[in-house]
Amino acid sequence: MRYQLLLTGLVCICQNGLATTVTPHCYTDVHQAYQALIKDKKRSQLININTASVVDLTTLAGVGHHAAQAIVNHRSQYGQFASVDELAKVKGIGKATIDKNRHRLTVLHLPSQPKEK
Repeated sequence: MRYQLLLTGLVCICQNGLATTVTPHCYTDVHQAYQALIKDKKRSQLININTASVVDLTTLAGVGHHAAQAIVNHRSQYGQFASVDELAKVKGIGKATIDKNRHRLTVLHLPSQPKEK
């Protein structure tokens, strides 16, 4: 007998103070359902654009490897972003992409490291 595991949009997963809903989808395998939950969790985490890696940035909607690398390169060349909206200065990142991901983006400024002599 086969069982189906149904994840509904009414399910709420809370972790670290962040809540997310799981999109409705049926899974015939518990392992597939678990993988979907893990993937959804990754897509709900906040991304600090001043410290995020290329891999982290590719979890954003509409951001592929090349755009993620462009963000990291821009940050290396010009320094930290002062606001999320400054992402629009990066080639390949437009206002629509920023707006789709705004709920996941943050700009936390880290203190500068003193230079060693």
